[in-house]
Amino acid sequence: MFKNQFVGEESDEESDELEPLIISSEPNEHLSETLKVKAEQVIQFFQHPSKSFAQSQLNLNLSNRSIVLEDVEPFSINQLDSYLMRQAFLETQLAKEQDVNVEETKAARIDNVTTEATLSGHFPDLPTTPQVFERWLDDSQDFADEIKDKGMANPELIPQKLLLSIDQGNAQSVQIELSVSMPLIQEQQVFYRSSSAKSKDKFMLYLHQLILQCLQQEQGNNTDQKIPAKSQAEIMELETTRLEAKLFDTKQTCGFYFDTKAQKVSQLVVQYIPDPKVKLEKLMSLYLQGNNRALLLNSDLADKCFKSKKFEQAEFEAYWHDTNSFMPFGEDPYIRYFWPKCPAFETIESLLTEIYQPLYDAILPVKKGKKVVVAKAVTKAVEKGAS
Repeated sequence: MFKNQFVGEESDEESDELEPLIISSEPNEHLSETLKVKAEQVIQFFQHPSKSFAQSQLNLNLSNRSIVLEDVEPFSINQLDSYLMRQAFLETQLAKEQDVNVEETKAARIDNVTTEATLSGHFPDLPTTPQVFERWLDDSQDFADEIKDKGMANPELIPQKLLLSIDQGNAQSVQIELSVSMPLIQEQQVFYRSSSAKSKDKFMLYLHQLILQCLQQEQGNNTDQKIPAKSQAEIMELETTRLEAKLFDTKQTCGFYFDTKAQKVSQLVVQYIPDPKVKLEKLMSLYLQGNNRALLLNSDLADKCFKSKKFEQAEFEAYWHDTNSFMPFGEDPYIRYFWPKCPAFETIESLLTEIYQPLYDAILPVKKGKKVVVAKAVTKAVEKGAS
């Protein structure tokens, strides 16, 4: 699997290994020590709960036997490689430059990204490949320009920790320290990715907004209404750092995404969510339950469900066996392992609704996407799979 050599990190969607749930294997056991969890682990878990359970608790790593790698077209670009390079271009375009010769420094970084990609061996050695790279660079420039135009480039990462007590029944509880890095700028949390918004992107926005509001509630912030000047002044006197003040002023969470097929920038936003602590504690309770059993609560399944006008047993089975999909939901190796046959939708519907309905109620599209004009015609065959 191709690593993001360009920017020195692996994309959050690329690893086949899930971070383990390091908690007791005994259900409802009281833990004397606080369980430390990263927000990224929670996002990863809800992307594929049964895979998380299989890998972390059963040490079960399954591959999809129906995919034969030798049959992959050698003259096409892998979707992962495409995403990683476009994301590297974007980060280069958005990077703050301390050098006086900003343009020269940026050009050198872009050349470095292109050179490393060429030498990686993951891209076809064809005359059209440089044209593909040039198009991705143009896309990243347009994407970066829109982010900059909205004043959302280079948010400040502020690390935070939130303490939660999760009821496990029988007067038992688990103490969780949930850590998160919050990218704050202009009273918003901001995320951007060089792809169309996926289900995990929506979950990320939702989770970060919940954490934000819970932290603000701890600070005494009434997020349901504006704070009077005198009350705000009193609270500001209690704040010890500029970062805490910046967190206090943050109102919403937004994400910028580049749809490579439509050649358009899209934006999603999550604003005030009622009862954030109740919703967050429910998510974390299921996160803990996922240590003891496989849960059919995948974010992709929820996305399909809540984006459909109608989703009942017939639609569930059609999604499970979708022959138009590269890998139908039911053919995922972990899904197939725990659910060899499509279950009754009614067995998961209520929990799926309880968890994800608030998310899809909270996610709002910003209907002013910028249409990007593609200046270059490129051989589409080379970009097959690069969405």
